[in-house]
Amino acid sequence: MINSFFPVHSRWLILGVILLFPVVRNKSCFGQADVGLALLHRALDVRMETTAIDINFQHDDFSSDYDVTACRIEMRDGQFRCEGRRRPGNELLEITLFLNECVWIYRPGSGALIRKSKELYSKNETFCFDPRLFGITLGYNSTHPPRDYLVEGLDDCDIVGSETIDGMLCSQVRVRRPNVQLDYAIHEPTGRILVCSSSSPKDRPGYPSNTIRSTYSNSAIPTWLPTEVFVDHPQIKSKCTNIVAASDPPDSSRFTLIGLDLPVGLPVTDSDAKRRIGYWNGEEIVEDFPLEYAGQIVERSPWTLGRMIGLSLVAIVVIGLFFRYRGSRN
Repeated sequence: MINSFFPVHSRWLILGVILLFPVVRNKSCFGQADVGLALLHRALDVRMETTAIDINFQHDDFSSDYDVTACRIEMRDGQFRCEGRRRPGNELLEITLFLNECVWIYRPGSGALIRKSKELYSKNETFCFDPRLFGITLGYNSTHPPRDYLVEGLDDCDIVGSETIDGMLCSQVRVRRPNVQLDYAIHEPTGRILVCSSSSPKDRPGYPSNTIRSTYSNSAIPTWLPTEVFVDHPQIKSKCTNIVAASDPPDSSRFTLIGLDLPVGLPVTDSDAKRRIGYWNGEEIVEDFPLEYAGQIVERSPWTLGRMIGLSLVAIVVIGLFFRYRGSRN
């Protein structure tokens, strides 16, 4: 019956199509994954072109426990300097230096300069981050390279559609990792990521869904840097606004202890070893307290001077009450 309807060459053609169909289908799927991965690499590459940058922005986490913070993030050759000041008032809250060999943390309220290993810092600190992660991560607390977030450890990658956001036609790239599904809206010509959302895989629920939305300016330099970033998460709601990069990269002196403009006589502690390792004498860390700089210590350390005066007053009051009590008993 088949022979009567199809000539011999037609039968061979049909058989070939049937046999090749799975291969064509797999190539089509691979092509989608390949395009999606190429878009992720595009977003990564434009960020990795920046090796030095100086960025100012304002951070608000909508919490009554924290004030709006003016932040400055500087990066140069894999090292970071992050500074936060309370608004209003411009009070310095913290400066963190993330250097090649270790991390230095200066908080004026603590009255000490703290040294930590990178391993210890990554476990319990949340201030310093790689600015190239703007719009990619929920919090601003990671110095891991952007490659780790965008292209490493992927189980699957697909193009699932497209949408126009703020006048830019973006491809929707879906990424699956072992415990999370990530959806990116990427503008291929600029490598901008306008939306990054995370959710649990359908077969493994439990990861809270969240969305990061970024707004860009046509005149932004570098082009990958957003001007605003909004984070919507069940436990984290924050926004970064007025994100602006300086026209010049930061000077290398900014990534030194001298560049922190520390008060002379400031104690220096090693958080890993849990011990004091010396004092800052204005140029380097020395083992003994620099008494020859006592005048500078009073001049540049009003917090320390105030504390000494306060403790002295408390001591006088306690001694006075003690003698008064003894006199009343007699």
